[in-house]
Amino acid sequence: MNNSDFLSFFPDPETNGTADSNTQDLAIIFDGLNGEASEQGTPVDNDDFSAMLDGIEMLEEMLVETELAGEEALQEMTPLEQETSVMFEGNDLHYEEMDEDAISLTPPFLRAYEVLQEQVISLGQRLASTEQELTGHRRRTSSAESLIEQQAIALTQAQEQLAHTVAELQIYQEACKQQQLQVETLTEQLAASQELVIFQQNQLNNGAENNGAEIQELRTQMASLAAENGKLKSQIGDHSGEVARLEQQLTEMSARLQRQQRYALQYKSALEQCLAQPDFHPPADIIALVAGLTGQSKELKPWASVGDVLASFASGNTEPASAPVVDLTPGLVNFSPSPDKQTASQPLPSNKEQRDYKNKAEKGIASAPLEPAKPIAPIPAIDRLSFAVKEPRPSRRPIDLPGFLPRATPMG
Repeated sequence: MNNSDFLSFFPDPETNGTADSNTQDLAIIFDGLNGEASEQGTPVDNDDFSAMLDGIEMLEEMLVETELAGEEALQEMTPLEQETSVMFEGNDLHYEEMDEDAISLTPPFLRAYEVLQEQVISLGQRLASTEQELTGHRRRTSSAESLIEQQAIALTQAQEQLAHTVAELQIYQEACKQQQLQVETLTEQLAASQELVIFQQNQLNNGAENNGAEIQELRTQMASLAAENGKLKSQIGDHSGEVARLEQQLTEMSARLQRQQRYALQYKSALEQCLAQPDFHPPADIIALVAGLTGQSKELKPWASVGDVLASFASGNTEPASAPVVDLTPGLVNFSPSPDKQTASQPLPSNKEQRDYKNKAEKGIASAPLEPAKPIAPIPAIDRLSFAVKEPRPSRRPIDLPGFLPRATPMG
């Protein structure tokens, strides 16, 4: 590759105006991109921002293609052509020219390259600032979205609270209407009750005049009844002593009656047990004693006779209603119906008589028939007692009646 081929990659001095025009076109493009990037400092549409990014990417591709073309051209150079070296130290460029013909051709290329490098650096800085602004814009957007969400949540809560408040307001309105109806009803009832009270007061005023005479008569009757009550109380006080004495007599008589009834029951049970024994023949003296005792007994009067006592008390008769009851127990103190225990008046058989009686019984000689027992006269005082006493079973055991002490209680 000769110098002419190498110089074909660079613009001719005569065509320097064309290179300057290309450089100006690139500057215009970058200025337009810079203006668009500067406008991105403020919120813009997403379509304009995406168009700016597309232009930056296209410019980067053009720079990469230019570098690749330069590298290929360097590889195709001869060693003589490669003796020209370019050294970069920071932002300063040092040229070592070995060929005197290339001195006038190298500066335009270097100027264009420097311009492009400066534009790339400025565009990179603008791109970094734009990315920072974009990051800040995204951060602000996310914060704005979170704020919008919070506001939406607050708005929803406010709407719910408003709906709840509206419902409560409706309830309060209904309650207020009901209270108004109740107030109206109570007002009507109050007016009706006031009219009724006025009417009743008028009736009372009219009735007080008419009932004055009746009240006076009632007071007179009350005075007369109070006087009668005082008289009755004085009479009751006078007869209280007699009533107490009669109650004491009644208590004593009831006690004596219970005792006589108990004695009669015991005597009746003992008598029935004695009569249930067919071999027992009471002596004549005992039969006479019993007949004498039963003949002297008197009939007990029923409890209905107490009315006669009260009648006599009311009529002023202080005599007792009935005669005192005679105690019939002294004669039965030593009575024993058992055949084993005989009285002292009847002698016991001797041993000889008992042996003779036993021998006769063994020989089959029948003894003389015993005389039948005499019937006992009925006891009217005992038969008239109406007690539901269960009859005891007949028994062969000896029966001892209790020994009752003779006791005569005088009538008070």
